[in-house]
Amino acid sequence: MSLAKDVLGSPLGAFPILRFIPPFRSRFKYMSNAFKEFNKFLEDEIDEHEKTFDPNNPRDYIDMFLVQAEKDTLGIYTKSQLVNCCTDMFIAGSETTSKSLSYAIAVLMRHPDVQEKVFFTVI
Repeated sequence: MSLAKDVLGSPLGAFPILRFIPPFRSRFKYMSNAFKEFNKFLEDEIDEHEKTFDPNNPRDYIDMFLVQAEKDTLGIYTKSQLVNCCTDMFIAGSETTSKSLSYAIAVLMRHPDVQEKVFFTVI
């Protein structure tokens, strides 16, 4: 998430041509390599799912996608598409969760009485 924020919140996000000019060039290369590593991680997970795939017992989103890929006659359900969908879900899930937790903590800081109730409920 911090990589995306570095792009969107910087001149590089507004002017992509800056990726060819120092000091933005090194930052762009770093972010590009990190994104490639993340895609490699997802591809490895998908490969592992394909090896242990049981169409009669889908375990998660990847398995459900593979079930649909077997039925696909139009070529829509590709591995590339699956990697992109998983990336989208990971980014969306990470951002909303972190923002929700940050907001909850901020609210609890402003309301110690509620914080105390939550504390005793958890214990």
